[in-house]
Amino acid sequence: MPYAFADGVRIAYDDAGEGAGPALVFTTGWCSSRERWNRVAGVCARSRRVLNTEWRGHGSSDPAPADFGLEEMVADVLAVADAAGVEQFIPCAASHSGFVAIELRRRHPERVPRLVHVDWYVTPPPPPYRAVLEQLTTDDWPAARDKLFEIWTAGSDMPEVVEAIEVMRRQGEEMWRRSGREIAAGYDRVGSPLQAWEKLDPPARLVGRLRADIEYLDVPEVLQSGLSPLLEDLLRRVHQVGNEVTKTYFNTRVILPAPRSAAGAQQQQQQQQQQQQQAKA
Repeated sequence: MPYAFADGVRIAYDDAGEGAGPALVFTTGWCSSRERWNRVAGVCARSRRVLNTEWRGHGSSDPAPADFGLEEMVADVLAVADAAGVEQFIPCAASHSGFVAIELRRRHPERVPRLVHVDWYVTPPPPPYRAVLEQLTTDDWPAARDKLFEIWTAGSDMPEVVEAIEVMRRQGEEMWRRSGREIAAGYDRVGSPLQAWEKLDPPARLVGRLRADIEYLDVPEVLQSGLSPLLEDLLRRVHQVGNEVTKTYFNTRVILPAPRSAAGAQQQQQQQQQQQQQAKA
């Protein structure tokens, strides 16, 4: 297993596959591990270079030597891309690592031509969710964590779900309290992912959405809908849309940059029609 070095901290990642176009760099949400992406990364590696990463303090990466947040997580991703010799890459961000992906796009548009967001609350978080984030930063953090576990599992005994929760349960108080602080800070900083996308350069705009009827916390419906096959198909096709900026799942939004020419507008219209047909399929 290769390692990158960010500020002297070893960052673990898997490097697989090859193919034309930017590499796909997979990132996880807080307290998770790169195992979350293993199945999808394997599918994508059939046609693309794939770097499956773990944050400092997570999985096989070194423990974090000090407190960390957005700046250090941006450095972790850049360190992996640089160590792998990758110039252009597409962050495929699970959950709140999406804040890191957006920041990478904002700072390095020449290196980050598009983004993939999965399993994320892309609208402004409602008060109940804000309350859970606040509770995570207090001495009552175990109750907040367990509430999130209850929501995410919804009684499911799927092996993948059970294992993902067990991985997250291994993280201790420091990381969980940090996660609540940083997730809340992300929303405070940008308002919501939808608002952040609008401020990208070139500006992104909403052109379509898939399964927008599914609410972020409506886990039973998501599990019954066959999330993994949908996710695999979404990521398998990411390289087929040349000017795509963002795809998301859970309140899914497909974001494209504003066309720069009449030809670009025609191409974008054709892509939108294809996406609408796929959404109906």
